[in-house]
Amino acid sequence: MSAPQVSTGISFTFATSGFTANFIDVTPPNKSREALNVSHMLTTGYHKYIAAKLIEGGSLSATIQYDAGQEPPLDEDPEVITITYADGSTEDFVGFMTAESPAAALETVMTADVTFKVADDITYTPSGGASPS
Repeated sequence: MSAPQVSTGISFTFATSGFTANFIDVTPPNKSREALNVSHMLTTGYHKYIAAKLIEGGSLSATIQYDAGQEPPLDEDPEVITITYADGSTEDFVGFMTAESPAAALETVMTADVTFKVADDITYTPSGGASPS
């Protein structure tokens, strides 16, 4: 079993827009795939399911320190987004911003919740190594 990973030290690279921000809280892409119900009129007992072949890449969501002087890439084309974890491993995917929601409270640092949709495959590269096949 590998050691738990400390989240401090995660960085992001946006290949085309060059978007930068101080990321406070991050939920990496939430991959999933559908369970297809193949039950029919002669099925008995429990519903029957098969796994879909395609994987949904999901979305990356984050809270960032809001910078009113920086325009977020909400109207930009999809670009390669790289997440580099503290141990040096990376996840790369083509994605685009789908939401930005700034928030402000009295005497606090302004933040914004942002969401990026994964538009293609996600490639994971372990620390110091090539992508697994």
